[in-house]
Amino acid sequence: MVAPPAEYPLSEYAMLFPEMEPEDYRQLAASISAQGLLEPIAVWRGAIIDGRHRLRACQEAGVAPGYVHLAPNVDPLEFTLGKNLARRHLDATQRALIAYNLSRESRPGGDRRSADYRNSSEHPAKMPNGLTQQQAAEMLAVSPRLVRDVGRVMSAAGPAAAALQQAVRERRVKASDAARVVNQPAEVQEQALKRVTDGMARSLAVAVRHLSRERDKAAEAAALAASYEKYQDGTVTLHHAAPSDLHQLVDAASVDVIITHPPHGPESLPLLSELAAFAAHALGPGGVLVVISGVERLPDTLEALRHPELRWVAELDYRDNASSYRSGPPHRIQLRRKPLLVYGKPRFRMPPGDDVIELPLPGDGAPELRAWQRSNAGLELLVRRIAQPGQVLCNPLMLGHASIAPAARKLGCPFIGADREATSIARVRRYLAQDDC
Repeated sequence: MVAPPAEYPLSEYAMLFPEMEPEDYRQLAASISAQGLLEPIAVWRGAIIDGRHRLRACQEAGVAPGYVHLAPNVDPLEFTLGKNLARRHLDATQRALIAYNLSRESRPGGDRRSADYRNSSEHPAKMPNGLTQQQAAEMLAVSPRLVRDVGRVMSAAGPAAAALQQAVRERRVKASDAARVVNQPAEVQEQALKRVTDGMARSLAVAVRHLSRERDKAAEAAALAASYEKYQDGTVTLHHAAPSDLHQLVDAASVDVIITHPPHGPESLPLLSELAAFAAHALGPGGVLVVISGVERLPDTLEALRHPELRWVAELDYRDNASSYRSGPPHRIQLRRKPLLVYGKPRFRMPPGDDVIELPLPGDGAPELRAWQRSNAGLELLVRRIAQPGQVLCNPLMLGHASIAPAARKLGCPFIGADREATSIARVRRYLAQDDC
């Protein structure tokens, strides 16, 4: 801001109100440039108490400013508030900021009996004991609670608090919202403000809740990762690892059968390439990789699974029958057909059997099972179709599903599983601990 003449410095009264909005100031400057100064700048006891934006516009436009000198007995606070509250479009937070600046709580040593307070005589509220927040709130027509919220924000210290204060002044966040998070750690304040500024959260309080949940999940995952780095229970071994990390955890040529149901979609293609590389490393001579695929991106899946050490063997038809039951016969049957992509190491021979793996439909002698039970039973058929008792089975992409592990256990096959999420491993462990697993 351009400084005023030395004989008319800006008083604290002139600084009570916030800067004009850029568009409002542009219009004021254009008016003064075209018509001159229509309303003089108010001076009281040798200092400007109203008109700092008009003075600035005059200086920028080269217009001689006009002044009106108020009588010494004029109440400068009443005059300034009366002039600006009527013509400035201020929201509740801006009025609360002014009220807080007027209250004695905003001055050093907020206790009116303290020496610090008595020495702060430049405070604009020229009352014997200053204004209370209640009095200032009534004067500015704003709630005392909002003034207290502003006080909590504006009295906080540190760079993060300063950023919050600036955001409140610029009306990017509400004072009541900032007051709810100003006592949070500085890092949390910074991240919450960034999320609100970037449009990722509607308020600081919501952003803090999201950050807290994310922090809790991260801590839980870290704790689980530490405890589930490797879980072993009899013939079942679970690793907290991605397929690319299993090269160091699973010996070369130590696995006979890999069966997995990877995620679908374009983002999963790099994962399929890792799966093929792991299969080439872990499968011994005569080993087999079976991938339960989706039909939507089958060509891309086939391309991602291409590896010089794996040869294409066959495509089987896996029919995942999921049924819902009410009393009596099933009221709905869902038949989902999925390609089974079979790749083998040298010397692998496809076991004899049907090319379709499917449980009998209800009414054809099939047991009455829930949908998830039928899915597990279907995977057990798949394991029995591909593997032999005693062979080592592996699922490097469990994704929290334990279906292949209990099937391997029932067949008497050692099982190695892996998952990138520790929470998924915990889910598999709980499943395997069930008596009817």
